[in-house]
Amino acid sequence: MSRPLTSAVIDPTIFVSAAIAIDAGRFSASRILVEDALIRLGLFVHFTSALILYELGDVLARTRVPFTNENVVDYVSLVARASTLLTSVQGVVMGCRDARDDKVLECAMNAPAQFIVTRDRDLLEATPGEKYAIAKTGPGIRDAPISVVTVEAFVYDVLGYERTVRGVVERSR
Repeated sequence: MSRPLTSAVIDPTIFVSAAIAIDAGRFSASRILVEDALIRLGLFVHFTSALILYELGDVLARTRVPFTNENVVDYVSLVARASTLLTSVQGVVMGCRDARDDKVLECAMNAPAQFIVTRDRDLLEATPGEKYAIAKTGPGIRDAPISVVTVEAFVYDVLGYERTVRGVVERSR
């Protein structure tokens, strides 16, 4: 019997970081996560929303790396095809310290997501009250808490990739 796939919501900044690494030909945990684990191998279920995809496209269009509009559309479309799109995410205020993080938390709360993958300190270093809101479970809320983790923790500790300095990356599981 195979184990159920891990599920996550990825903060748009991780996708931006991956796009920049791919464009520069650099090795990074965010690149492994997006290019290999999500798109090539489908090692986890990724949940996203139109609000998250819109932010991704908007940020990519404004980065210092010269992405053409066509590159941005192609990349966002690729991410969307590899993801499960939630139409229930409507921009509800979730009470995050940074209101831009509300869409990520709302998406995770509306999905059966086990993880939020981010580098955002506002999510990683939430206050006890904020952590309670993220972990809250119960009838009509969610069945299990959400763990907020870094991209490195998700890639290496959860998905089981080997930590390497450069080059070929292999999964240990």
